[in-house]
Amino acid sequence: MFSTEFLLKLLNREKISKYIYTILFLSLTTVFDFIALFFFGGMFGNILYLAFICLLSLFGVIITIKLIGKQIIFMEKKHAVGTFPEGEFYHITTLFFAAIFIIFPGIISSTLGFFIICIPHLRLFIGRKISKGLKLDWHGVYEYKEIYNN
Repeated sequence: MFSTEFLLKLLNREKISKYIYTILFLSLTTVFDFIALFFFGGMFGNILYLAFICLLSLFGVIITIKLIGKQIIFMEKKHAVGTFPEGEFYHITTLFFAAIFIIFPGIISSTLGFFIICIPHLRLFIGRKISKGLKLDWHGVYEYKEIYNN
């Protein structure tokens, strides 16, 4: 199920601590969301607060899907001209990452996801970091798309 390269990376102390800190960060957003639930649930009522969170998540997913569609159109236009759409690949990567935060139930994670979506330069920066960290080969994808379209 896991590649040998990935399992060998887990034996590296720096890599494993990086993965654990990432999981810790994601779990802290959930903890803060529960604290916000208790705080705002007492002010507005639990049902109203949960309905607001559901609508916020649904609205965020719809916006993310539309933004990903726009980035794919921009990417195809650049591809048709013959230029490498590096920025669009980074934006799409970040939009998937932000969609994960928006899908997580809670006001803190949804706000963080919206914050990532709303600032294009932040999307580009995070997309570069994610692509570099995951070692995504966007040039290979571009070449495959070039072959596939011809």
